[in-house]
Amino acid sequence: MQKALYYDLVRVEDYLEGEEASELKHEFIDGAVYAVAGATIEHNLIALNIATSLRSISKETLARW
Repeated sequence: MQKALYYDLVRVEDYLEGEEASELKHEFIDGAVYAVAGATIEHNLIALNIATSLRSISKETLARW
């Protein structure tokens, strides 16, 4: 027999209050709170460079159509 899973859901107000005091960042999804990895400046620069390159490539591709 399977055991029923029980989730203690968090209210939005409690999540926001906790997020202000927390050193870690979290995601709030349907009442559940998940810790997320923090990004460094280097990570953000790499992501921005990739997005810029992909946008440039997609604009060139669309211009050919």
